[in-house]
Parts: sequence; C-alpha cells; structure tokens
Amino acid sequence: MCKPTHVGGNLLDVIATPDSDASLVSHVSTRSVCFSDYSVVSCRLNSSWSALTTVSYQFRHLRRVDRRAFSEDIVASPLYVFTPTTRVDDCVNLFQREMQQLVDLHAPLQTRCRRVGKNECRWLSDEARAAKRRCRRLERRYRRTQAAGDRQAYTAARSTARNAVLRSRAARLTTSNSALPTPPATTPPPGE
Repeated sequence: MCKPTHVGGNLLDVIATPDSDASLVSHVSTRSVCFSDYSVVSCRLNSSWSALTTVSYQFRHLRRVDRRAFSEDIVASPLYVFTPTTRVDDCVNLFQREMQQLVDLHAPLQTRCRRVGKNECRWLSDEARAAKRRCRRLERRYRRTQAAGDRQAYTAARSTARNAVLRSRAARLTTSNSALPTPPATTPPPGE
C-alpha cells in the first residue's frame, strides 16, 4: 500500500505477496467510505480459477410411490392376460417392458448434479468408513421414527464412529511421522 488507509494518516492495511509472485496483485486502490474512519482497500488478483467438478447421478423416489395405485396399474396391465401358446421369452419381455413403464410412471427417473469435494479422507480406514456409514443410517432412522431405542442405537454408533475415526487418524499420523527423518542425537554439553 502506498496511501494511508486511516483518516489519521496511518497505513493500517497491508497486502503481502511473495517476491516470486509480484504480478499476483494489481490495480490496488483505496476509497473512503462515509460510515468508517478506515478506507476500503480493493485490488485485482491475477490468479487462475478452475470450475468446480460436478458429477451427474440419477435416482428414483421409490418411497413416494403410491402402492395402491401401483398395484392397481399392475392388475390392469396385460401381464395377467395369458394364452397357452405364449412363449416364455415373450412373457419375460412383456414383464420387463410393462414393469419399466409402470416404474417410469410412478417413480420417474430424476437427474441431479452435485459438486465433487476436494477434501478427500483417504486416510480413513475401512473400519472407520463402515462405522460412519452405519452411524448416518441410524441417525436417519432416529430422525424418521423419534423412537428411544433408535436414539440409543444412534448414540452408540456415533461414539463407535468417533473412536474409529480417531484411531484411523492416529494411525495415519503415526505412519506419516515415521517416514520423516529422525533428528540426529545430540550429546549433552559437558558438565551435565
């Protein structure tokens, strides 16, 4: 900063960049605002930006299917019309086609996109992943039922998952620290 950023004439704000990236910051300016005795500092950062990676996935809301309407549509479909001359392959094809149409009608396929996070937990052990998965499943069950037994199971699973994650983290730190070179042994100064 070349200009003072406080009305008293003091330089209070600093934009620091490494010498190797001198072109990282440009168009630095200060602007006074009426409600503060500090000036607003603005600048342009010349850095690259990468778009977030997204993944597309498809799903069906099977829990929202009206079972009564679904079973009525099955009964009304040509699946119950049999003739002695119908071949087995034709029956199988008819079954697959009719069931696909009914599932598409009652639980249409939906597509969503989600961002792929950068915080990967590859250091988690298989045990910790399984414990977290079980804990999330039991949490969803407890939130749905609000039953005391489900709450106890969820609380126990949460504790188990936390302990498994801590053990996994400790094992990861132990292995990463064991790869570091050991400092040379120092000899005590004479007289000690």
